[in-house]
Amino acid sequence: MASILLTIGEPILSDVISRLVDKATTSDFLHYVRKENLEALIPSCCSSFSLSNVKFGSKLKDITTRLEEIVKQKNNLGLTEKPYTKLEKRNATPSLNIALLQEKLKERLSLKKFLIVVDDVWNENVDDWETLCLPFITGVPGCKILVTTRNKFVMTTMNVTPHHLEQLSVEDCVLIMQDYALGALYRVIKEDFSGTRMLSYDVLHTILPEFKCLKVLSLHHYAISELPNNIDVLKLLRYLDLSWSHITRLPDSIAALYNLQTLILYQCSYLIELPQNIINLTELHKLDLADTKNLLEMPSGIRSLTKLQTLSKFIVSKGDKHQIQELQGLTRLRGKLSIYGLDNVQDIKDVRSANLKGKERLDDIALIWSNEFYDSRNTELEMQVLDLLEPNKNLKVLKIESYGGNEFSSWLGNPCFANLERFTLLRCKKCKLLPSLGRLPLLKYMCIEGNDGIERVGPEFFSGSKSFPMLDTLEFDNMVDFFATVLIK
Repeated sequence: MASILLTIGEPILSDVISRLVDKATTSDFLHYVRKENLEALIPSCCSSFSLSNVKFGSKLKDITTRLEEIVKQKNNLGLTEKPYTKLEKRNATPSLNIALLQEKLKERLSLKKFLIVVDDVWNENVDDWETLCLPFITGVPGCKILVTTRNKFVMTTMNVTPHHLEQLSVEDCVLIMQDYALGALYRVIKEDFSGTRMLSYDVLHTILPEFKCLKVLSLHHYAISELPNNIDVLKLLRYLDLSWSHITRLPDSIAALYNLQTLILYQCSYLIELPQNIINLTELHKLDLADTKNLLEMPSGIRSLTKLQTLSKFIVSKGDKHQIQELQGLTRLRGKLSIYGLDNVQDIKDVRSANLKGKERLDDIALIWSNEFYDSRNTELEMQVLDLLEPNKNLKVLKIESYGGNEFSSWLGNPCFANLERFTLLRCKKCKLLPSLGRLPLLKYMCIEGNDGIERVGPEFFSGSKSFPMLDTLEFDNMVDFFATVLIK
C-alpha cells in the first residue's frame, strides 16, 4: 500500500484525486459508467489509498464555508425544522423532516442527469441504503451513484460489483511530492501487503533534493537499512529520527548536517557502527543510542560534541585503552547514561577523568561490565573502577551489572544519595555481601538478581532499625542458595 503523510495545502488533494481517477478510468470502469441504468459503483479505493491522512490548513474556514452552503441549500429547498414542544426540546435534538427532504430532492432531480458521490461509507444497513436512494429514481438514463468505502460488507449490502482502484505507484508519489516540494514537512510511507512499513531507498534518494529546507525528518519504525548519500543536501535539518529502523550504518555524508541537533537511533538493533566523522556534528544536543545491541564501539573524539545533553549509551571498546576519558568533555550530560564495556578499562586514571560525580544533571546511570567472567578479568582493577565511578548526589536510578569485584564500593548506600529511588544489582557474581542500602530514605524499588556469591543478609544491609522507610518493591531472582540461607536463619 502506498500512502503519503504531509502537512501542506489543500491543492494536493485535487492532484491526488486526479491521479487516482486516471488509474480508475480503465475500459472496465468506463463500461460501467456508460450503462444506461442507475447503479452503484463502489471502488474500494480506501483499502489501497486513504485521503484521511492528508492534513489541511484553514480547517475552521472550510467547515464554516460548508455550513453556509448547507444553510443555503436548505433554504433553496424550502426545508424547515419540525416545531418542538418545550419537553421535546429538552429530550430530543431538532432535525429536518426526512420525508420532506426526500420529496424536495426528488423534485429537483426529476428528469435530470446527475452524478451522486457518497464518500467513505461505513453503514451496512440495507434499509438505510434503500431510503437514501429513493429520491434518485426519477433521474434520466445515465444517472450514476458513485460510492467509496473501506468496508467490504458495504459492497455486499449494496449487491453490486466493486471496482477496485489500484494503489499509487512510487513514481506517482514522487511526482506529487515534487510538484509540492516547497519545504513542507513530509513523510513518504510504502507498505507491503502484510502491513510491514517499508521505505524505498530510491524514493528517498529522488525526493530529498526537493526538500532542501527540511528541518525535521522522521523515519521512525520503517524497514530502511540505509540512508542515501545525498542526505547531505538537507543542510537545515535539525531533527533526524531513525528509531526502530533497520539501519546498519550511517553514511559519511551525515557529517555535513552541521545544523543537526537531535539524532535518534533508539532500538536500531541492526546498527553496527557510527561513522568516525559524526564527531563533526558539533551542534548535536541529543544522541539516543539506547537498545542498539549490536553497536559495540564509539567513534574516537566524541568528546568534541561538547553541546551533548543526551547520550544514552557510551561504550568502552577493547581497542581504545583511554576511551572512557572521552566523557570528561561532555559536561552538559543529563538524564540517563549507560556505560558499557567497563571490563575493557586498562588505566584507572582515565576513569577518574570521566568525572561522573561532577555531572550533576545525570539522574539515571547504568554501569555495565561484560557478562562473561573470563579468567583474565582484573578483580582489583574493577573494584577501583567502581570506586571512581561514584555518581552525583542527585541520582535517582542506579544499575550495576556484571561487576567483577569481590566487594562493593563504600559510596553505595551512602546517605548522601538521598534521592535514589530505584536500584538494580544484576549478575555481580563475585561479591559475597550486599551493599548498605537501608539508610536511603527515598528508595522504593530494589532488584537483586543473579548474584551467585551472596549467601546471607547481614546487619550492614539494613543499617539500623529504621531501614528502607519507602521501599515498596523488593525482588530476589535466580538466587536459590541465598533464599535457603534467609529462610533457615
